[in-house]
Amino acid sequence: LSYIEPGMSCELTGTLEEPKHATVPGTFDYNEYLYRQHIHWNYSVTSIHNCSEPVNFKDKLLSLRKYIVSFTNSLLPPDSAGIVQALTVGDRFYVEDEVLNAYQKLGVVHLLAISGLHVGILTARLFYIMIRLGITREKASLLLLLFLPLYVILTGAAPSVLRAALMSGIYLAGSLVKWRVHS
Repeated sequence: LSYIEPGMSCELTGTLEEPKHATVPGTFDYNEYLYRQHIHWNYSVTSIHNCSEPVNFKDKLLSLRKYIVSFTNSLLPPDSAGIVQALTVGDRFYVEDEVLNAYQKLGVVHLLAISGLHVGILTARLFYIMIRLGITREKASLLLLLFLPLYVILTGAAPSVLRAALMSGIYLAGSLVKWRVHS
């Protein structure tokens, strides 16, 4: 299933199965829960074929996100890969449970979420690199204004990332039109 990318359209073959009822009286009844959601059958997939490539730009960005996750999984040790993924694309799935629990006990689990600080540091670092490469400040600001929405989509558009990208975008746009934008 590693060949399946976000946005692909595939044909599935399988069988319809009735959801299981609760076996112990008074416990959670999955069949009843699904019935209330207007779902009456489960589809058990046996094969996947005739997959088409994603055509949407957003889906291509999500495929890039999947590639980054798989690349870091192959390049780094498992305990480090999860933290790198959490800090770059906002995916905490590969962070080990013990590490996640330790961060929660310390009360700093928010450090594993992409925050405004991450976006600000990334934007400032890219701006500095572009200036060092000889790109003018105006062109660097324009390139970053184009990059920020892509990064928001790449990271899953968390509210903190949206807010930080919007603030960075306002600052960069203000610098382009020579407005003094104060923090």
